[in-house]
Amino acid sequence: MSIVINRIKYKFDNTPSKMYFSKKSELPFYTKCKILKDRMSTNIDFEALIKWLKEESIDDDEYLYFDFVDPNYENQFECVCIDYYKPKLIRSIIFHYFEEKGFIIDPNPKVDDLSIYKFVRNYNQVWDIYQRFDLNIKNKRNELSISLGSSFTLISKDKISYKSTYGTVKYLSGESNRIIKKTLLEIGGSYRLIANFQIKSEFGISNPTQRPTFKQKHETITLLFNDHIKNINQKGLNFISTGLMNVDIRDIYKVNMYENKLLFKNDKTDINPITGMRDFGIYKPSPKALDNKFIFVYENRDDANNLFKYLKNGHKNFPGLERYVGIPVTLSDIKFHYSNIINIESEYKDFENRELNQDSYDNLFAIIIGQFDKNNSDEEKTNAYYEIKNALLKKGIPSQFINQEHIRQANSFNYHLPNIAIGILAKLEGIPWRLKNNTNQDLVIGFNQVQLGNSRYIGSSVFFTNEGFLKGTHAYPTSDSETELIGHLRNSIEKYILEQGEIRRLIIHYYKPNSERETRNIEQLLYNELKLNIPYAIVEVNDSKTQADICFDSEYNMGMPESGTYVKVGRNEYLLFNNLRYEKKPLNMVTDELPIKVKIHFADANGFSHNELIGQIYEFSRLIWKGLKQRSQPATTIYAKLIAEFSSHFAGNIPNNYIVNNTPWFI
Repeated sequence: MSIVINRIKYKFDNTPSKMYFSKKSELPFYTKCKILKDRMSTNIDFEALIKWLKEESIDDDEYLYFDFVDPNYENQFECVCIDYYKPKLIRSIIFHYFEEKGFIIDPNPKVDDLSIYKFVRNYNQVWDIYQRFDLNIKNKRNELSISLGSSFTLISKDKISYKSTYGTVKYLSGESNRIIKKTLLEIGGSYRLIANFQIKSEFGISNPTQRPTFKQKHETITLLFNDHIKNINQKGLNFISTGLMNVDIRDIYKVNMYENKLLFKNDKTDINPITGMRDFGIYKPSPKALDNKFIFVYENRDDANNLFKYLKNGHKNFPGLERYVGIPVTLSDIKFHYSNIINIESEYKDFENRELNQDSYDNLFAIIIGQFDKNNSDEEKTNAYYEIKNALLKKGIPSQFINQEHIRQANSFNYHLPNIAIGILAKLEGIPWRLKNNTNQDLVIGFNQVQLGNSRYIGSSVFFTNEGFLKGTHAYPTSDSETELIGHLRNSIEKYILEQGEIRRLIIHYYKPNSERETRNIEQLLYNELKLNIPYAIVEVNDSKTQADICFDSEYNMGMPESGTYVKVGRNEYLLFNNLRYEKKPLNMVTDELPIKVKIHFADANGFSHNELIGQIYEFSRLIWKGLKQRSQPATTIYAKLIAEFSSHFAGNIPNNYIVNNTPWFI
């Protein structure tokens, strides 16, 4: 296996250099005065700094602006660059090189060290298209990471008038090519703007749907290196001319794909859920299949009739719900025909009072057809989704929402039907497929976070084995996170011991780096309160797919690495590729899927290896019964985020009953 990573080695001989500080914000970099004083406290220039700050009446909380090129300002302060600021010196060298070449530069992006914008072409009379590159300096490894940002960044050709409806926006400073961080600008003022979502909407501009492939990313990054990066040779900084790095073979790993085969009906195996479901069928039928009855909720009668026909009799290559997942399409006497999406919530309350007046139901499943979904930008439709789903959950009724526009596209709806069927089966406690490998009796708990307005909420999913069965859900606002985290862990451990017996290990999949306080609280719970002498691990699973680090398979024409490949990219940090490329040379085209970043913050050496923990994350990525496609994220954190999203619409609360705690009701 030969893997290339989007990093370049550099040499930096630490030639003594000067720094220049000023109160003028035109300089590209900034720091708080207090931070500068702390960093300079043992430096020979410290007393001179203190004197200058006093003369300029600069307080600790004020920002100072600096560079490594003399701006020749009055009342500036200069000193020898200290080690702490050496990475900023490298940024400055790169910054000034690209500024001289006419690139647009963001010296202080939110996440990356530096962003540069390369002109691509004219878009129309107002806007030009730019390609964004994000640069990150790995100072301890002497590496520069180059990743592709947006390939469709729109920057106005000239200054245009700012409107209040544009919201917070980045813009170019004065006549320069430097980007100023997001801010609310003066209404009616003229600026060269970087188009955000609101601006694109007002100008009627849609983002292109096609994204660059792995191969195209490699070509674009390599072109930037050959044309520019390798030519940088200033102040002791120069880049190795061979280009993107080959990953050391010792840093390339592969999960055991034999152990990651999936079991289907009659213990038949396949690596791919698509062909496994097609050829063999589901692993375990729903125990409720024969007693279940469907409630249809619909606005348009034709949509309901067509969906019933497709589920009952099949459609194109979809054989029907009963043949595909073993669930007969039996209708309940109860149905709900609503007038329109605006009135659905009020009409549902009347319907519930008439038709669903019991506290709970054991054998009903609701199929809701409409023009809404939970990700709709229309707030009214989004609220309707959550309100109806919540009301049904309180009654113990699982549900499946189906977009009516998909039903009306008969030529392509057959591609949606298998995913709908798998979701229904899982919500009715059936098992589409499971892993072939041995069952691990571990308590695995995932946490994830979402933000709604100014509030953040955390969701959690609980698993007692690596088989994919959900054994608990929980949600809470982040303001209560410290007490709720420990309380939830305690309840999950006690439930595990009650149902499974002795607990072997605890693994936490977390959405962020854990704090020392959180670690102390976990150990206090395990070792002091519960008297458990068990190993535990905390693994950070990055919530989003990463583009900052990306790899290319040189044996696959610089395409996407095989599924199950993981690459060490830092201390205890790995890139994990979860995708549908299960073979070295796939016969059919495989859709590109970005990797996720995994960082192991703590792993008891007596209980875990890094290989085992990453292999487990890969396992859980194959147990998401939301559809046939393998996901890059594991079920632990995907489910936790879906739970958090749901709870965020109800102040962090979710119903508490059997359906909520034991089925993936949120998929």
